[in-house]
Amino acid sequence: MSAHKHIDQICVAGILLALVITVLFMNGEKLGIVKTVNGDAEGYEATEYFTSNDLNASAIDFSDSVKITLEENSASVSGSGAYVWDDEVRIVRSGYYSISGTSDRYRIVVDAEEYSKVWLEFNGVSLTCADDACLQIERADKVFLILAEGSENTLTSGEVYNEEAVEEGHNGTIYARDDLTIAGSGILNVSASFKHGIKANDDLAITGGVIRITAQGDGIHANSSIRIRKAELTVNAEDDGLQTDEADSFIYVESGTAVITSADDAIKSAGAITVDGGSFRISAGDDGIHSDTEVCISDGVIAVENCYEGIEAERIEIAGGDITIFPQDDGINANGSSFGMMGMNHEGPMMNDQNAQETEQDGSQNTQEQLTAPSSEPIPEEPEQETEEECYIRISGGTVTIINETAQDADGLDSNGSVIIEGGKIHISLSGNGSNNAIDYGSESGGTAVINGGIVLAAGSSSMAEAPDSSGTQVSFMYNLASLADAGTLIALRDSSGNVLLSETLECSLSSVIISTPELVLGNTYTLSVGETEETITAEEMSTVCGNTQSMTGWMNPGGMHSNDGQMPDFSQMRDGEFPQMGEKPDDGERPKMSERPEGMNRGERPERTQNTDIPSEQLPESETAADASAGSDGQMRAPDGMKQEEQIQTERMDETEEQERPEAEADNEAVTEEAASGSDEGNLILAGLSAAVLLGGILFAGAVKGKSVFS
Repeated sequence: MSAHKHIDQICVAGILLALVITVLFMNGEKLGIVKTVNGDAEGYEATEYFTSNDLNASAIDFSDSVKITLEENSASVSGSGAYVWDDEVRIVRSGYYSISGTSDRYRIVVDAEEYSKVWLEFNGVSLTCADDACLQIERADKVFLILAEGSENTLTSGEVYNEEAVEEGHNGTIYARDDLTIAGSGILNVSASFKHGIKANDDLAITGGVIRITAQGDGIHANSSIRIRKAELTVNAEDDGLQTDEADSFIYVESGTAVITSADDAIKSAGAITVDGGSFRISAGDDGIHSDTEVCISDGVIAVENCYEGIEAERIEIAGGDITIFPQDDGINANGSSFGMMGMNHEGPMMNDQNAQETEQDGSQNTQEQLTAPSSEPIPEEPEQETEEECYIRISGGTVTIINETAQDADGLDSNGSVIIEGGKIHISLSGNGSNNAIDYGSESGGTAVINGGIVLAAGSSSMAEAPDSSGTQVSFMYNLASLADAGTLIALRDSSGNVLLSETLECSLSSVIISTPELVLGNTYTLSVGETEETITAEEMSTVCGNTQSMTGWMNPGGMHSNDGQMPDFSQMRDGEFPQMGEKPDDGERPKMSERPEGMNRGERPERTQNTDIPSEQLPESETAADASAGSDGQMRAPDGMKQEEQIQTERMDETEEQERPEAEADNEAVTEEAASGSDEGNLILAGLSAAVLLGGILFAGAVKGKSVFS
């Protein structure tokens, strides 16, 4: 019995301890207990792109770190956490490692625990790996690569990787399965003859250093994100310059400089691209900046010196910065498919993959006949299409300059939806020949162009000119010339007192110009000078079309399609596939021609400037692209009234669908709200259950021991 002399007191103490632990778990933060977390392993907040370790990595002191020394035929490690095995220097623990030396035999492999943070200092490293990545990050929570001050480091990979490396997906000279940050002030040269220069499967942050990359594939390729600040990048890539490829990935630039030369897109993301600063010089074989979703620019200097299109995304927001673009096609293109462009792409309109293959197999076949041929089989109902994101270009600040001296079918601002100008300064100069449109928007599909602020001078051809909509809050003029004005023409606008409101010289010829400044007042009269010609114009509407309106062969005015005299063209007199005033239909199987490149010039190569590169009017090919604007989804021509009726029917169907879906959505929202409300109680219920179990166990234990002591 002496063994159980104090059993009652022990049981009571155990029960009280369980109660205290339960209360602390449930109310710890209220009682001032601080929760310990790994800040670098947590997710990023919406406005934060860099962790404190990213920002302060350059300040790390490596004087007491593990030392790794590389030589031609040997490598040594001074300290624990790393070892040499075969042709690898393997780092297997978290910690700090300083690496130096030259070798064409060894590669650095980080294979630590999944929670480990590994800090690597490159202090004069030169590695050449013929058949694999020079730096491999196989496993870690995060690796920080610090370029030591004053050091120059070089990593070079061969043209062919070994079978094991290819199977493991080692497709970069630097290859990281986990997060990687590059920082410091030294130099890093990366040469990738196999594929990418730097490949990161997760997030890549670059917060310092001078990084020079030459790559057979992409210069920098990350799956999740690329974040850049205070770095100096030079990239020469045979594919994209910078790329992220996951749907929710992004590229963010806060500051720094980048010179990018690429055979494809210079900066490309399947997600968003945000530029809040920095300086860029871009020469691209395709797009300068391309996003599958949105591009947002608030600051920085962006010079796209050569490209097919300058900036392309579904949604483009420009709130600041200085942007200059010399494109071969469109300057800025919002290409969202929600407004339906009938299969148009860079290669040409009206050619989807299936039609292209059929045309190649038999150039004499009429694809339209194949699509509309009668069949005895019932036609299946088309599946409901998801509502896609709105497509637009919005400019609210900054300076945008677009100059295209050679194209014959290009646009300055081109949106399949709307163009909204709320501020900033816009200067667009396209050749006055061909069907170059300074501002083109999806008027045929419900889009508008409105000017609510800013300074706008946008010049091009009158053949397909579209004036801004009168719903804008700032007065604008679209002036069409009676004849082509030469490149170098001065455009000036003065008020009735002779004050100069705008005066700029245009780099290209012109036959139409859009002008808008904040000083313009509805009802006032102004003097417009185009070279030596002067004309008095009056702001009769918020958007006033003036000058030689009969020269507008494109019959595109604010709000839709009209003929030169304000009447609709007579569609009943047209043959199949014919479009009024727009040249002949191409032969079956022949793709309509897009912009012509000068003879001998490759795609992505910028033509040399001359004093006057404009093609005389009599040499121009007949325009073949405007027919797309009035073609319905079934390929047949429709008058605008029919289009409006179809749009009204579609709108009514969408309204009915919304009414049907609203109760379900509200029910879902209520379910989510109830789940969120109950989620916070779930942990407390678990703890309460554990506490009850402990109490019950203590009571049973006490009873059992008590009974045993009585009968012993």
